[in-house]
Amino acid sequence: MKPILRWSIMAVLATVLYGGPSYADLSEPDQNTLTKNLETLAKGWSQADASSAFKIFRQNSYAREDYSKFFKDFFQHQAFTDHLKVYFGYLGFAFSEKYQDIRQKVNPALAEVLANKLLKPFDEQGQQLAEWFEQNPEEARSFFNQLAFLNQYSQTEAIAINLRRVYQYIWQQIPLVDAPIRDNNYQWWPHIKQQLAINYLDANQSQVPNELVGHWGGRRQKLLENYGLLLLDNDQLLDHEVKQISQLISKLPKQLLNIRFIHIQTQHSQLIKRGVVNSNEVVNTYESNTVSLSLPKLTSVNSDLVVKRPATSSVAARQHFLQLLLAELGKELAKRQTANAKSKTKLGQTVVVDGELASSISSWLFATHQTLANAVESWQQGQTGAIKQLFRVAELLSEGKPKTIAFDFASEKISFSLLKLARDEEGKITSLVTTQAQYDFTYDESGALVDIKII
Repeated sequence: MKPILRWSIMAVLATVLYGGPSYADLSEPDQNTLTKNLETLAKGWSQADASSAFKIFRQNSYAREDYSKFFKDFFQHQAFTDHLKVYFGYLGFAFSEKYQDIRQKVNPALAEVLANKLLKPFDEQGQQLAEWFEQNPEEARSFFNQLAFLNQYSQTEAIAINLRRVYQYIWQQIPLVDAPIRDNNYQWWPHIKQQLAINYLDANQSQVPNELVGHWGGRRQKLLENYGLLLLDNDQLLDHEVKQISQLISKLPKQLLNIRFIHIQTQHSQLIKRGVVNSNEVVNTYESNTVSLSLPKLTSVNSDLVVKRPATSSVAARQHFLQLLLAELGKELAKRQTANAKSKTKLGQTVVVDGELASSISSWLFATHQTLANAVESWQQGQTGAIKQLFRVAELLSEGKPKTIAFDFASEKISFSLLKLARDEEGKITSLVTTQAQYDFTYDESGALVDIKII
């Protein structure tokens, strides 16, 4: 891959994110007011300041470059805090459909400045960037928040191609930053690098960037190449666990798999030179007053799975981790099924997950044969819910075809087998044939299940 030059990135940002006719800058009173508003909002929500800033952002007399010049000056000494990320996310995405001036002027202006700010630490800190982030956690959090905002913004504006160039340039600098690192005592840099990878992948929906593929090896690389899926575990998973995840993903319907990354959080404490890490929290042990720093959540414009993994390597612990993973995967597939059933899902719309369906999917993925046998036994005892949910899972995973996959996990391996389906003219499942048994289903004239025969 040909290296992206620094000047070419600046040219892209200047002409595409920033371009347009030139107008007067913001008036001095508006600059002062907007500065005060945003400084307050950087610390927490204020309806008065939010409304005041909104009026200035809606001024017809101002153009995109006016806001760009203001943001460039404002963010020279102002971190992009959690509160500002929430405010601009709310401003840019809740109102952008209704207020085109915000969509066409404020959003692009802020994106230009934040994209430029991403480049600055790499230019100034070079190989010392990882150490600099550890010593300047506010700067690290600001950098992370910029990534999160730009990722969300790139999906609602036609600038993804330009952000891809920015991310490509940054990712090509990562080996330089990684080179002097000799231990795993860094907390911010690995976390930021993971979000960078998500951003770069999200901006390349149709293909996986070569730089990302080359960063991971083995089965993690195959997951990325074949399914566009990042397994972010900081190499904590055992080889057979990665193999199980890879095998599972390979058997699922691709159109249901809208997962961009799986983030594995290790549940244990480890001593590091700057403090103690417990799950996603860093506790500074050198200060007289203990300070807890919570790392921000990794985010994607697509779905993701976050699973906590116990530190112990016992069979029971690994089995528990696998069940947690399958539970989260069941929720995701149930959510996708619900979303796909809608004629249109609006940006930011929450998709309510069918809990029973999600649980049934998870059980199917963990032990199909036992789940089927349990559902039939429950029906024979007068409880119809389990078999109804199982039929839904079979239809979902078979995609209307006469066959699907049965799953069975053991502590160290996963096995797959063919499961055949038969349907009547109305599409009702009349038979399920596994490698262990055949189940025939009979319905009455109203369509109610009245008999199950096990052969």
